[in-house]
Amino acid sequence: MKDFTELQEMLALILNPRREEKTLLCLDEITFVKEWQRALLWVSNAGLLTKATSIITGSDAKDLQLNSERFPGRKVTELSVHPFSFGDYFYISCFKQFSEAELFDIYLRVGGFPHAVADFAQYGLVTDETHEVYANWIFGDAHKYGLSREILTHILYRIVDTVSSQVTWQGLIEKTPVHSHETAFAYVEHLELSFLCSVLRCFDPTNERGAPRKSKKIYFVDPLIYAIAGALLRGVRNCHAWWLQQISVDDFRGKIFESILVNHALRHTGKEVYYWYSSTLKRELDLLLESNGQIFLYDAKLKEQAIHAALGKPVSVITPKVFIERRGWQD
Repeated sequence: MKDFTELQEMLALILNPRREEKTLLCLDEITFVKEWQRALLWVSNAGLLTKATSIITGSDAKDLQLNSERFPGRKVTELSVHPFSFGDYFYISCFKQFSEAELFDIYLRVGGFPHAVADFAQYGLVTDETHEVYANWIFGDAHKYGLSREILTHILYRIVDTVSSQVTWQGLIEKTPVHSHETAFAYVEHLELSFLCSVLRCFDPTNERGAPRKSKKIYFVDPLIYAIAGALLRGVRNCHAWWLQQISVDDFRGKIFESILVNHALRHTGKEVYYWYSSTLKRELDLLLESNGQIFLYDAKLKEQAIHAALGKPVSVITPKVFIERRGWQD
């Protein structure tokens, strides 16, 4: 289908005879059709969707999210489909024979993208071909929005290098040929809208919300993307072996555990999620959840340890052991 005009004609042909009937309209991979939203808006304005429920899916999350906002006055419900989380592993048949601790180790190595999980089930590792498939998807989506492959590559490198660290937009582009912090913001915003990374803001206790001018913490949404950005894009062959070496180092393993914990909180707690840092106290906490004026403080550690209270609240330590026992930590 070349563009929205063909889609519009097809929809009119299908929906006109059913104008007064309850209809379920399913449009799969709609984002492959250029300006698809114009066709849907036309049939909606023509009254052809009055009694219809439309289910629209697509691989370009950014396109779906931005264009769904162009239907004012119409009820739109968004359902985001993410990679498998650690908790999802317990419901995947190929993992039934593993212990909980073994499953967590596999999740660190493989992540939750379906092709990567299928690779592990068949070969015991994630193949370079699968890393390349997902890399091509990342760059393909960016190309549609006129983004530079070279700049995006450097941004991806730097997210790996700064994971779990506070970073400004200017700091993110240090040691790269990218010169504008506006460019850094635009590329990270694209990754965030595409559900490839999560950006954590610093909590401001005075205003009880994120501080827009303070440093951010940026995490990829899945371990596989760290392997792609860290190995494949640098020309490393056998990405899986390279990734196993990285997560065997406690310091880096702890950072990836923090990333997993933060993404789990963003997806499953239903609360506002921040990190907290006090320049006066020189103290940082990995995770602050806020809901209805209540705050809950957490720190990600590889081993249990005592943490002093902060902001007048106790701080809970979440270790891999706790995370595993709860099959994905929840508040």
